[in-house]
Amino acid sequence: EEYLQNSNPVDSLSPEAVFLVSPNGSDASGSGTVERPWFSISHALESMVGPGRLILMEGRYDENVTLRPGVTVASARGANVTIVGQVTGAADASLLELTLEPAADSEYLLDMNDVAMTLEAVTFFGSPERDRTGILIDGVTPASSILSGCTFSRLGVGLDIADGIPTLRRCVFDDFPKTFGPDERLGVAIHIR
Repeated sequence: EEYLQNSNPVDSLSPEAVFLVSPNGSDASGSGTVERPWFSISHALESMVGPGRLILMEGRYDENVTLRPGVTVASARGANVTIVGQVTGAADASLLELTLEPAADSEYLLDMNDVAMTLEAVTFFGSPERDRTGILIDGVTPASSILSGCTFSRLGVGLDIADGIPTLRRCVFDDFPKTFGPDERLGVAIHIR
């Protein structure tokens, strides 16, 4: 089995640990398995030891999420998964094939503060007012990040970059206002400070 999975037989974390999260799960009695998935992403991340993969089952997850280093958060194959709240990035973390939407008090959807991450097929879907920021990018480390096949829509600012510029591949920017907010800020897909 180790040979077929190209994993290291002397490393207990290889192959990576995989856990499931579902809106129908339970943090009280869940274990992250198919039979007993966890309910919240935050609880799952706190329960994990080392790097691994969280598979999110179909549904909406209303919570702010702080990622852990080396953890991949992905939707189950063919599932529509939405995280409503702010996500804080972590070194070598990944987000795959899911949607991020703002909670009522969210100014941004993802904070990449001096971390390198991989984002694939992530949709950043703002508000009807189009006054939120998709990703805040600070520090030089995000220059090693890859954003591939991501969509940025209904936002005031798609990417707000203060230093290191990540690699963008096949990303789509759509439905940005000319100005937004009471101070008439310019709506832009990419703002490089």
